[in-house]
Amino acid sequence: MAITVEDSIHEPKGNPLEKINAQFHRLYQVEKAKAVTSINDGEVMLICRIDSRLIVKEGSRVKEYVINDEHYQSLKAMSHATLAVYYQLRHSVDETTVYQVKKWV
Repeated sequence: MAITVEDSIHEPKGNPLEKINAQFHRLYQVEKAKAVTSINDGEVMLICRIDSRLIVKEGSRVKEYVINDEHYQSLKAMSHATLAVYYQLRHSVDETTVYQVKKWV
């Protein structure tokens, strides 16, 4: 299934807000281009969190830092274990479910 993104720059059509919205989009593109240039020129440091990493871009330099290592992931899974047991038992307490929970424990 292909989803096409519709152009909303000229919305709401036939309404005075249409012109204001279109002007916003033009000005936004100018400001966005300035920001991208500042980032690429190194004037601005960009920090993004992606999955378990921080990505830092400063000019042409891009560095990657792992912030959620294997130890963190294990601790997170342990903290989820209690809720997993709760949710499992909340929906069913038949023999199969009890056996599964005992296996986890």
